Amino acid sequence: MKPIAIKKGITIEELPGEIIAYDLGSHRAHCLNRSAVEIWRCCDGTMTVEEIASRLHQQIGLPKDPELVRLGLEQLKAARLLEVESVEPAADPPPSRRAMSRRHSLAAMAIPVVTSIAVPTAAMAQSRRGGTHPPQPPHPPNPPRPPRPHH
Repeated sequence: MKPIAIKKGITIEELPGEIIAYDLGSHRAHCLNRSAVEIWRCCDGTMTVEEIASRLHQQIGLPKDPELVRLGLEQLKAARLLEVESVEPAADPPPSRRAMSRRHSLAAMAIPVVTSIAVPTAAMAQSRRGGTHPPQPPHPPNPPRPPRPHH
């Protein structure tokens, strides 16, 4: 299969060595490191996993390992940044990042990583508590202490 990235409804903020992909529909922000970015950019429906592995090897020097690409694809799929039906289900779960770094003696920065967080909506960010509760009055100041007796 040839994976397809979801780009509709996604706002991209480019940073040095990574991007932040903000999903306008789910209000989730996803941070993709350079390896994950390159995998995601290759997911245009024209390249196989093996072709993506070759491209990563040429562009950023990663090993030509389809398992490394599958690890990134699984993370992108979990973040809902890929069309699910465009990614073939893996017969076996992809190796862990730790296993991949041992297998190829890669630095942690070379392993594809996608980190996701929920982002509050504007209405939630404007409220004091992020919920629908009415604002509470501030706490009263502490009462004055009685004077200490002198000995």
